Amino acid sequence: MKKPWLFNLALLLICVLCVQTSRAQGDNPFNLPKGALARIGKGAIGNGDRTLAYSSDGTRLAVASKVGIWLYDAHTSTEVALLTGHTDQVTSVAFAPDGKTIASASFDQTVRVWDVDTGQEKVTLQGHADGGPYLVTSVAFSPDGKTLAGGEIQGSTTADIVWTHAVRLWDVDTGQAKAAFKGHTDWITSVAFAPDGKTLASAARDQTVRVWDVNSGTLKNTLQGPHTSWVTSVAFAPDGKTIASTSG
Repeated sequence: MKKPWLFNLALLLICVLCVQTSRAQGDNPFNLPKGALARIGKGAIGNGDRTLAYSSDGTRLAVASKVGIWLYDAHTSTEVALLTGHTDQVTSVAFAPDGKTIASASFDQTVRVWDVDTGQEKVTLQGHADGGPYLVTSVAFSPDGKTLAGGEIQGSTTADIVWTHAVRLWDVDTGQAKAAFKGHTDWITSVAFAPDGKTLASAARDQTVRVWDVNSGTLKNTLQGPHTSWVTSVAFAPDGKTIASTSG
């Protein structure tokens, strides 16, 4: 006599768990931490500050996920679009300064540029034709929106894979590679342009921040010493005279 009762109880618990799971990935007022306004993003969300990006006017929020790039109305937290095309986890997203274009990098070994209004892919960026393992971990637009920088990891095609690390620059309109700045000895985790667009900073797991001349590719400075672990993020002050970095 107890078996039907136990079966019904188990079925009820399963239904409750399913409802809670669906609510956890939707916009709802339940189960939110104190002070949180909404829960956004669906599918596996990547780690780090590079998986979220606001448009310059603050009206749109992009979220990198396993299923694509979610676009949200930043004021209402409602879904606006899902940009699909990547076939693996999206690792980094960035808005162009005018807010009309988004760049994304993924574990599928591609970097893509999207039209925000239409949700259509505009171009896939080139520069990794060697055939070995490849990943771009962070992307950032130049202040004029014409150049995209990315932290690049390239593996050789030999049996014993040799890894190289570089900051890659692309022409956003054509998708062609413009330059590669080499010097880091481990994964590049973050890249950022100075406000004037003439200088670029890159942070890496090698515990350094490197400062580059964008036009010549010359290494201007290597900042090291304070960090005792991976440098995870880098940013310029509005006047371009100060750089902030984090590690962990």
